[in-house]
Amino acid sequence: MALWGTIVNVLFIIIGSLIGRLLANIPESMKNTIMKGIGLTVSVLGIQMGIKSSNFLYVIISIVLGAIYWGMVMFRGKIKSVWNLD
Repeated sequence: MALWGTIVNVLFIIIGSLIGRLLANIPESMKNTIMKGIGLTVSVLGIQMGIKSSNFLYVIISIVLGAIYWGMVMFRGKIKSVWNLD
């Protein structure tokens, strides 16, 4: 079945959305802790995949492009705060 991954993905998105609706009243501190945990997990996964990569040039290019993008986002945020563009 060619679309098995897509079907599973859609089901988990629906299940996650329903759980999110049921847990909408959780404290902000718990939300922050969960987001930090997810961020740490994604970072570890990315590091593992980077180490296993057979073409390390892709890893380096991805890191450089991510740093450039983050720099542009931070620069834009500073401009918005200086000129009160919110």
